[in-house]
Amino acid sequence: MSKKEKNNLYSISIKNLNDFGLILIIPKEIKKYINYNNLVDNYFNLWDSIFYNIGLSEEETILYFDSFISSIILRRNNNVLRWIKEMTNNYNSLKELQKQHSPLDDIWKICNERCKYCYYKCYLLQGHEKEHECPYNHKCKEKCSICIKCECTEKNCDHICYNKSGHPDSHKCLHIHQCMENCSLKDFSIDCKGRCILEYGHEKNHECGLEIHHCKENCYLNGKAKNCKELCILPIPHEGKEHNCGQEHFCLNDCYFKDKSIGCKGNCILMYGHKQDHNCGENHYCKEYCSLRGEAKNCGEKCILQYPHEGNHDCGKKHYCSNQCDLKNRTNGCKGSCQFEYGHNEKHDCGGDHYCMQNCNLKYKSKNCKGKCNLKFPHEGEIHFCGEVHYCKSKCSLLNVSKNCQEYCCLEYGHEMNAYAIYKKKIIYAIKNAA
Repeated sequence: MSKKEKNNLYSISIKNLNDFGLILIIPKEIKKYINYNNLVDNYFNLWDSIFYNIGLSEEETILYFDSFISSIILRRNNNVLRWIKEMTNNYNSLKELQKQHSPLDDIWKICNERCKYCYYKCYLLQGHEKEHECPYNHKCKEKCSICIKCECTEKNCDHICYNKSGHPDSHKCLHIHQCMENCSLKDFSIDCKGRCILEYGHEKNHECGLEIHHCKENCYLNGKAKNCKELCILPIPHEGKEHNCGQEHFCLNDCYFKDKSIGCKGNCILMYGHKQDHNCGENHYCKEYCSLRGEAKNCGEKCILQYPHEGNHDCGKKHYCSNQCDLKNRTNGCKGSCQFEYGHNEKHDCGGDHYCMQNCNLKYKSKNCKGKCNLKFPHEGEIHFCGEVHYCKSKCSLLNVSKNCQEYCCLEYGHEMNAYAIYKKKIIYAIKNAA
């Protein structure tokens, strides 16, 4: 209920309260039995019962009680003046009465000093002989303001404030409350437990109970080096130190020789920030062709030397002369290619046996000739000989005399006797052997 609504309800309630029967002045004959403070108790109970539904707090009830008494006194004074006006026509007498101070105003002044036992105002009349007191039990009835806010683990955590009524500070019960704030390092730590474990209202920084908080920022080399675990593992705060994940960081660049050699693994294996050329740690080999490619036989083509190297590219194989033997077209039996290593200073030689390729001198003069001379090249003299036995190619001298003649002479080429003399010699030899 708003304050305006409370004031409206208060005004209506005062207006509807019957003034008849309200004792505001105690007759002399009963003063020894009753005093005004006894009436105060009665009127406070009346006030409390009438305005209970307004929803006032105890402190507001005491404050409004003073207004309640003032309203009753004012109404009684107005009623008295109205009655005098009706009963007399003496205007001057009424005017003088209005100027006079009402004795009720002096009698019904609320003390309003602080109660001896709490912080409420005294509800007794001014000049009372007793100690200042309020009409309540002096104990705060409000709920603990911390219990209302906190996420208490106890069941039915609805503790009443232990302070005196009307105390100026916030309501607080005897229960030990845990701080409801987050740890002051929560937003900066990856392993923070979150909630502060200290007692509510502490003056220190909020703590979650974790002794060491680790930084949750990214490592300063995240994205710049290999093997980075991203998050910093240093305890916070670590002023003056860069965020570090604790791992060994390796260079993220490609090996300097990646596109210049064979056998490169590509990525540099050196530590981040090194001053050397980027290196993958492997042996790098030249990717160029052998310098003798196309010039020498038995070339493996690709250079096998480590990169970089000085001098010519070398495939590692033995290179042979690619020229033909000088005697290839001048002799028989030539193997063709030169057998010497590349760059020799000698005549080109295939290493084979070379034979004269001229025709045997008796090729067209005798039978059984192989045709070509089989003497090694070069040989002395002008006689070319194929190495076979040559036979006379003339017809036999007894061709027309003998039945069994084989037509051609069977003697070696260059014989001196003719066929008849040889035949006669054979018959004489046969007769001698027969005797």
